[in-house]
Formats: sequence, structure tokens, C-alpha cells
Amino acid sequence: MQLLEARVALSLRDSIVESVVAAQPILMAVHRATHASPVERELLPNTEQRDAAASRAVKTCSDLQVAQGHLAELEVESLGAGRRNIQLASDALRLAGKANKPEPKVVRGGRLENEMAVLEGQVKASHRRWKVMKGAASAIVAGSGVDWVQDERLRNVVLDPD
Repeated sequence: MQLLEARVALSLRDSIVESVVAAQPILMAVHRATHASPVERELLPNTEQRDAAASRAVKTCSDLQVAQGHLAELEVESLGAGRRNIQLASDALRLAGKANKPEPKVVRGGRLENEMAVLEGQVKASHRRWKVMKGAASAIVAGSGVDWVQDERLRNVVLDPD
């Protein structure tokens, strides 16, 4: 126990001596004491540079923490948007599956009229399926996060120049 107390006292004494030896010339330089030695006076620019560097380091650390907080918020938003895109793509595929069901055939008067009605129904169904699939593809490309604006083929899929 006495050994520990002696070590603590010695460590405290060494720390105090070191602080006084280091702090005294800095205080003389900073306060421009009249009895400061030339070496102590030359410490002032170095002390000012050290303080400016410490201030810049603190500001940089603070800016970094703000940026990391903002990044975390953006990552959470991105994950939410990804989940929403998955849900929307699933809905688009479900709707596309519903649109693929064939229309019932309408039977009217003559043979040509019947054939014409069937063909018109098939064309309408095909056009409807095409629109749904085009919309689904467009939504999937736009929501995927791929840079579709720079790629002409993907841009045409999303914007549909027709």
C-alpha cells in the first residue's frame, strides 16, 4: 500500500514538474512578459499555430460528425425507397399477370363480323398487356437506382419517346 502511495506521489510530482516546465515558457510568450527570454518569446508564433491547428481539427471533426449523421439519414431513406420500389415492382407484376388473362369472345351476326370482333379484342388485349408491361419495365428501371438518364436505351424505356 505504501509502495502504491509512493508511486502515485512520484507520478503526481513528475506530472506537475512537467506541466510547469512546459507551461511556464508558453505563458511567458503568450503574455509577452517583459522578463521573458528570447527563446520564450519565440514560442508565441508556434503556440498560435498550434492553437489554430487545434481549432481547425475541432471544426473538421464537427463537420465530419454532421456529415456522418446526414449520411446515416440518407442511407435510411435509401433503404425505405428500395423497399417501396420492391413493393411497387411486385404490384406491377401482379397487375401485368391480371392483364394477360384473355378477353371473352363476343359472338355477333355474320362470320366476318365475328372474326373481326375477335381480332379487335385480341388487339386491344395485346395493346393493354403491352402498356402494362411497358409501365412495369419503366417503373423498375426508374426505381432501380441505375443511371438510366445516361444510357439511351434505358432512357427510351423510361420516357417512351413514342
